[in-house]
Amino acid sequence: MRGHSILIASWALVVSIILNGGLLCSGCFLEEKHALLDFKASLNVTTNAHLILSSWTGKEGDGANADCCTWEGVKCSNITGRIVEADLSFLRENMDEDWYVNINISTFIPLKDLRTLDLSNNYFNSEVTGCRNWAKLQNLKSLYLDWNNFNNSSIIPCITAITELKRLSLRDLDLKGSFPIEEFKRLEKLEFLDLSGNQLSGSLSFKELKLESLKVLNLEYTNFNKLSDVEALTSLKALSLNDIGINDSSVLQGICSLKNLHELDLSRNNFYGPVPMCFRNLTSLRLLDLSNNILSGNIPAALITPLVHLEYLSLSGNLFGGSFSFSSLGNHSKLQGFKLGPLNNDSHVDTEDLALPPPFQLKALYLSGCNLNNQTRKIPSFLLYQKEMQNLDLSSNKLVGQIPTWLLQNNTNLEVLVLKDNSFTGPFLVDDSLGKYLSQLDISNNDVSGKVPQNIGLSFPFLQRLNLSGNSFLQWGTLPLTSLFEMSN
Repeated sequence: MRGHSILIASWALVVSIILNGGLLCSGCFLEEKHALLDFKASLNVTTNAHLILSSWTGKEGDGANADCCTWEGVKCSNITGRIVEADLSFLRENMDEDWYVNINISTFIPLKDLRTLDLSNNYFNSEVTGCRNWAKLQNLKSLYLDWNNFNNSSIIPCITAITELKRLSLRDLDLKGSFPIEEFKRLEKLEFLDLSGNQLSGSLSFKELKLESLKVLNLEYTNFNKLSDVEALTSLKALSLNDIGINDSSVLQGICSLKNLHELDLSRNNFYGPVPMCFRNLTSLRLLDLSNNILSGNIPAALITPLVHLEYLSLSGNLFGGSFSFSSLGNHSKLQGFKLGPLNNDSHVDTEDLALPPPFQLKALYLSGCNLNNQTRKIPSFLLYQKEMQNLDLSSNKLVGQIPTWLLQNNTNLEVLVLKDNSFTGPFLVDDSLGKYLSQLDISNNDVSGKVPQNIGLSFPFLQRLNLSGNSFLQWGTLPLTSLFEMSN
């Protein structure tokens, strides 16, 4: 009997620890179930209400699903049985009406072990209530509020009260005005921060912000006009400043100190002058996008050569001059995407001194207007070895010869092929096994001759855009309509 008493006592202790003051209700805690139902009720949906969180039902005996751990968007711990994740994103997919609701995140406070809360992409138009209680969500590590329209003045203090946050995404939240540095200082454990698509403006000092644990920072489509002390973000692995309109090139020097960077997107700004050579020290980079700025000087081949871990590199839309040799990419075995051009008339790109076969398999290559192989005007030889190409643009390069059939034969996943504004001649040959996924084909403004392939519909069944104009094709009228009907789009 004594053994049985000890066993019973032990089980009682385990149950007490697990329940932690709560009551289990058919697999989940009663107070957590009620909290979720309170949130659903607060949505106040009038149209198609039965389609919103349809598995969240509260009454017993009427076909209800009593175990809230099995409800859509809910994940519970296998050990404690408590809710650890609530994915409540995209709730509007089944409704047409706008949501004007008072979002009270305090309803989630009974979820004591909640680690992740996702309310993104719901387009809530709402005031935020219960703000003073958000600080009680101290186990919350990840919060996603993207694509909603909360009251700008009240939401930030609520969020920054949750001081244990490691991941915070506020994309397109309609935040406006100066960045509230003092509020965000409280989130010293933050590792991921997305503020993109907001109308935040003015200056931002990262040294003053003191987010030393930050690994990912996305500021794209914001309106900051000055960013200082970016070198203070010593743990940063990914930085996007895409399209914020900044023209302060001193930021580039600070970026050189971020030796742990894997991804760097500086596209669509007004950075000017040569690319700092210290960028060659960012040897951990996987992605580098400098496109659509006012960067000048010679194409930075010496900078690119040491960055052998690059998977994507874009230099297009700048004012670079001089020459560029593909031999600079001779050790870039991980490269999947490269974009350059257009260049001025005195510049050119040479692909023929790259050792064959090349070390990489590209999925995207854009070399429009690059004065490509200006001695021979031949299509790049290394393309013969590419088998995974999806997007290829060699337009405006005065290339000569016949359009090679192996471009399509070798790259069965090719989706976009743009060869316009060159000097290609001869027939354009296709066969029924080609172009399975091709959606865009443009060979306009060449001197291609012969007949338009009558089997073009069979060869390219998913073609959406086709431009054959400006060539010397014969007998356009013989192209059968059935060939066009075979193109599903």
